[in-house]
Amino acid sequence: MTSKIPTSKTVFVKLIEPLTGIINNCKSKRKCRILPDQQWIETGLLRVLSHESSGRSFLQKLFDSGRIILDRSLFFEALKSKRRLKLCQEVNFAVYKNAVQKWCDKDPLAQFSELNDYDIFAGDGHYHAAAAHDIKKTGKKYATQHFYALDLRNHFLNHLTVADTSGSRKKENDTRALKRLDKDTLRQSAPKGRKVLYVWDKAGIDFLQWFKWKHSAGIYFISREKKNMDLIMMGQLPFDRQDPINAGVLSYDYVGCSAGVSMFRVKYQCPVTRKRFNFVTSLSNISPGLIAYLYKL
Repeated sequence: MTSKIPTSKTVFVKLIEPLTGIINNCKSKRKCRILPDQQWIETGLLRVLSHESSGRSFLQKLFDSGRIILDRSLFFEALKSKRRLKLCQEVNFAVYKNAVQKWCDKDPLAQFSELNDYDIFAGDGHYHAAAAHDIKKTGKKYATQHFYALDLRNHFLNHLTVADTSGSRKKENDTRALKRLDKDTLRQSAPKGRKVLYVWDKAGIDFLQWFKWKHSAGIYFISREKKNMDLIMMGQLPFDRQDPINAGVLSYDYVGCSAGVSMFRVKYQCPVTRKRFNFVTSLSNISPGLIAYLYKL
């Protein structure tokens, strides 16, 4: 069983204030007399912030602090709940949206009117160290893999998904993870008519999937050309060479690929380092220099 111990206005209490009212509005919330959802979320946050190497050690520290008396088996069983995982995802996104509305008053991309219709994210995978309880594969434990999206308009970070490492899979390729996600998740609640743009490294390239997302969900991508790509030159697009944003652009190409779809390529040379880059994108009608700039961000 559990019991609450009254606490003063600690830093942690201030930290969790944004949760007030959010959990009650979540679709996945359920009443649980033994371990309420609010207390379960708070305990999970404490676990993430703690330096304890194991869950048992963490629970002992909680007991010693007098904050919460929590049964060990109850805590670990609750972590397996799919319903509570969904609750976590709902709470995470609600906190993210509330934070954006409350604290985001400056948009570094507002100066580029060409991007007014786009929500813009930088996406990537991230690894944590392997946990003590992680299942070994071929005699080795592999780190937990997550995928995140950083909003380039406000620099708030949102979690997209955890890697699918079922079966013998040790890690998941970025493209495979993205293709698992539904369109609503990828659009991150962008309203109808709003376009969504992801800037991703080479691991996120799948031209045929980019084409499908563009035409079915208004989702676009920017990445770097791989060395082994054999893109077919189909023509060059005009651009304003006098516009400062296009400084360094060598060419703006219309290209075909082996997937049977067309894309756009920007050949770019950094005016400072003189290093050359080739960017590929499903995005059109955007200044080529701006495509390079977004990747730099």
